Amino acid sequence: APDLVHVLTHTIQEATPDMSHANPFVRFRELLWVYRLAMELGLSDAEYLAIVEKIDTQLEQRWDETPLSTNPGLVGVSTVYVKDETNQVSGCFKARHVMGIAIYLAVVEATNSATIDSRLAIASCGNAAMAAATIARACQRKLDAFVPEDISPWVHGELERLGAVVNLCPRKPGVAGDPCYHAFTDAVASGGLPF
Repeated sequence: APDLVHVLTHTIQEATPDMSHANPFVRFRELLWVYRLAMELGLSDAEYLAIVEKIDTQLEQRWDETPLSTNPGLVGVSTVYVKDETNQVSGCFKARHVMGIAIYLAVVEATNSATIDSRLAIASCGNAAMAAATIARACQRKLDAFVPEDISPWVHGELERLGAVVNLCPRKPGVAGDPCYHAFTDAVASGGLPF
């Protein structure tokens, strides 16, 4: 009988991390779907590395190994490991997610000899938009960030500094759901790329 619960499957091939690199998109590239796609589309390992390096060099802070420490302050727990992402790209782990999409777009462009010029779009309360704006800027891509109208003034300013178009999304009487998400889906329906 078919497995109707797990419709999609992902088989991880054996891979050895490249410990000579701190950048996770280089170190663990053989485990990444976007790397395997690049290889299937005919790019070489060196071409993939050049794509990642090009984005990485445009970041204000480059990818590095995330510090891992123990937290002795939790009572009743023997050992708790803590990853501190605050000193990473955009100060938040969410940049890792959009970096994978950015690499994907660059791989598609490299293998199709065409530019994807659609605007990127994201709905966020702040952190994801900051991550998206950081990566979009490094890739020279335009980003529309759909955020609540009461977003922190500092975050609003940072989004603009990073080149994002900040779209404040007020709640509308009688309309259920997240107004940022509604505006985001409208942008995607009009040709924007979900980021």
